[in-house]
Amino acid sequence: MLSNPTSQNYSDTTRQNLSYINGLIVGATNIGMYYTYVDSRYMGPDEVSIVRSYGYTVTQITNDFGTYITYIIRWEEDGFLMNEVYSFLTDENGDELCKE
Repeated sequence: MLSNPTSQNYSDTTRQNLSYINGLIVGATNIGMYYTYVDSRYMGPDEVSIVRSYGYTVTQITNDFGTYITYIIRWEEDGFLMNEVYSFLTDENGDELCKE
């Protein structure tokens, strides 16, 4: 069994190297996605800064009560992801389903 300090060191190294987050991004790209979600257990403000420094867009979202944080990492600004979101707001003719 790993000792407490060793376990803490491994966990710190994984977070600092973004190993888990990189795995999520690689997995998403392997299935043709342009974004991935990361739970706040694996990503905090330090990791957000590092991911943004690689050119990704990181958006913080919360649940209805604002207590549970999830991050969305995106690597395409105006392409497929935006079309995907737009498709939920329009019908098959392109008419808006939601009006302001």
